[in-house]
Amino acid sequence: MCKKKNITLIRLIENNRKYELDIKQQLIENLGIINYRCNKGFTEFDITNISSEYINNFVNDQIIDEKEIIKIISKYTNYHDFKTNEVSLYQKLINRGLIDKYTSELKRDIIFWSKEKAIEEINKYDNLGDFIKKSNRCYLYIKKNNLSNLLVNLTKKYRTYTELDIIEESKKYTLLKDFREKSPKHYIHVKHHKLYNLLKDLKKLK
Repeated sequence: MCKKKNITLIRLIENNRKYELDIKQQLIENLGIINYRCNKGFTEFDITNISSEYINNFVNDQIIDEKEIIKIISKYTNYHDFKTNEVSLYQKLINRGLIDKYTSELKRDIIFWSKEKAIEEINKYDNLGDFIKKSNRCYLYIKKNNLSNLLVNLTKKYRTYTELDIIEESKKYTLLKDFREKSPKHYIHVKHHKLYNLLKDLKKLK
């Protein structure tokens, strides 16, 4: 489509968490083609001096729906609950430096961890991956205080699925891609046990 309309497409890839510096560097690397195609005279100085505020405002207006953000965050009163249940949105706001702007009114509970509280928190989870993702502060406390032995039982807790479980879960989806992304534990089980035949009704994207 770009070729037909004589459009030059430049792909900027988010390579690391230093989002702003990463994108600016890629713009600088493409300055020649940008200036040629747009008949401009931008310099490296122009790019490096774009303000963070301008970038955040632009990203917010063009990529993130502010009304939708407010709608989602308004469901919560506690910062930890928002962070745990809205991982995707949380990461977007973190990456763009907007987390304080939208979550300033959420209550932040400060937990003073102890060995007993850590054990109580660990027992809420079935596997180490979920524990690290959803209770990261507790995990950091454990690592900092050399209490990794508390995680021994957690690493052994893996959910096993029957073939019927896999079939029932796959019926929720039409595309294999959706099953893989939205039911990762089921997909990992399929992959590990080579049960791909159970997913034969799911369509693959070409």
